[in-house]
Amino acid sequence: MYGSKREQMENTIIENIGSEIPNECRFTTYEMTQYILRALAFTNASKVSNRMTFKMYGYGGSINDLFSIVDDLATLDGKIEKAISLPKSAWGIGWNGRNPGMDTNFNYEEINLFMESVYYLLNQQIIGPGNARGISANLPWVHVTAYGRKCMEFQDILPYDADGYLDRVKNCSQNDAWDVYYISQVLKCFNNGLYDAATMMLGIESEYLTCRLIENYEAFLTKNEPQEKIAIEKELKTCQGKISKKYTAYYKSLNEIKGKKDASNQIVYPYLKALSPKMDDAANASFMNYLRLTRNELAHPSSVKMDPTETMLLIVAFLKYYKIQNEFLDYYVKNS
Repeated sequence: MYGSKREQMENTIIENIGSEIPNECRFTTYEMTQYILRALAFTNASKVSNRMTFKMYGYGGSINDLFSIVDDLATLDGKIEKAISLPKSAWGIGWNGRNPGMDTNFNYEEINLFMESVYYLLNQQIIGPGNARGISANLPWVHVTAYGRKCMEFQDILPYDADGYLDRVKNCSQNDAWDVYYISQVLKCFNNGLYDAATMMLGIESEYLTCRLIENYEAFLTKNEPQEKIAIEKELKTCQGKISKKYTAYYKSLNEIKGKKDASNQIVYPYLKALSPKMDDAANASFMNYLRLTRNELAHPSSVKMDPTETMLLIVAFLKYYKIQNEFLDYYVKNS
């Protein structure tokens, strides 16, 4: 009897409005994941149907609550058309499925993608099953983990979206095949829970980028500042192959060059001078040393172990660092 009623209800939906509901999925997996992260972090209760958010309940709730907010956000963005207003429900009720055109603006393919994305985030420990303030310690009740709350701060550039992260790298004009290779290895290691390996690979990429910077900086000096080229060449020879010392020599030389003035007291290289505020001295040195030391310690037996949060934050920070260094690299290449 139940099956018959369910079938009649679905047939009614198809007959009445089914033709108006797109059958194809209007979201990529990445987009759906981003909407779920936004829904978990969303705080403006007046904008969502139930007038409730996860933050209001200690970052806990049910999959049904999460689905409702995702539906609301997608219609608010105009990603999907708002064909119906969502029914109001109490916070924390279980998940009994949704029916397109009746209690959701999603179609069946999008409901399936939502569920797949929820389980992906569960596997990545961004959300966990159950919630201390809820009815059960099991699904369909969930809570945002401490790690998940940290991830929500950086939802646009999380390493979980390997393609999206790599696209940002490829959009930098001076990226090359080795950059893409090393960073893709970082992301593969991270997404498979190999946090130590991800950090070591990020260290290798950082060193590779540093070598490219120094090489192209020397070419820039050869054309524009031959005396400084001779000076830094001598200093680099004393570094005995140590990348951290080479980078220190490069950065010292760069600071002198970007402040150089001509006979009329004008800055000779205004573009380099304008770039310098983006590269804070202390933060830059700390980042390079951290990568070098962490990679060296992880490569040898020690008590150093990377956790998901620490590794994720390092990968997020690296993208900004990579973009800034590419601006310097681009200038050297174009002016050599």
